[in-house]
Amino acid sequence: MRRAAATATAGAGAGLAAAAPAGAHSFAAGADAYALFVEAVGVPASEPPAAVALVALGLMAGIWHPDGMPRIWPALIAGAVVGVLAAPAVALPLGLPLLLLAVLTGGLGALALDWPRALPAGLAAVIAALAGALSLAGHAWGTLPLAVHAGVLVGINLLVTVPAGLVAGTRRSIAAAWPMIVWRALASWAAAVAILVAAFELAA
Repeated sequence: MRRAAATATAGAGAGLAAAAPAGAHSFAAGADAYALFVEAVGVPASEPPAAVALVALGLMAGIWHPDGMPRIWPALIAGAVVGVLAAPAVALPLGLPLLLLAVLTGGLGALALDWPRALPAGLAAVIAALAGALSLAGHAWGTLPLAVHAGVLVGINLLVTVPAGLVAGTRRSIAAAWPMIVWRALASWAAAVAILVAAFELAA
């Protein structure tokens, strides 16, 4: 039975590359579930609008509150799940909205104010939903194995939790003011990168 399941998974993977429409990420043909999962983890990072927005969100969460990541995590996960599941139904371009949200989120992080929890949580839900939909855009329902969906969800979480964890760690371990100045500068840099990417997309 295990051999049959592995054969079925490999067969499904073999058809992914051929079945992927133009503009959709083409997963490796003939890959097993683990390989597809690992590949899918990197998909959000391979989409510049999603990557910039998610990193900016992580920086903003860590700057906003020492426990910023746990406070927005439920909204982040819920948004990512909705985005991944709704990806086949989304026909609108998602890159520019994500870049605009990256500019907003990076700017909020640079300001370093005590925002109401609803603001970063709401941004987490919306950014994660758009990032999930962008990562799997172009694939119809039922054409991707569960490992791909799980990998994208993990990839979205990593792009937020890593920068948020780094900010929170330095807040707790270094009493000086300079680390927060550096993180706020990086948040503003993320916003500037988003503006540049948006300009390229609009000019293309």
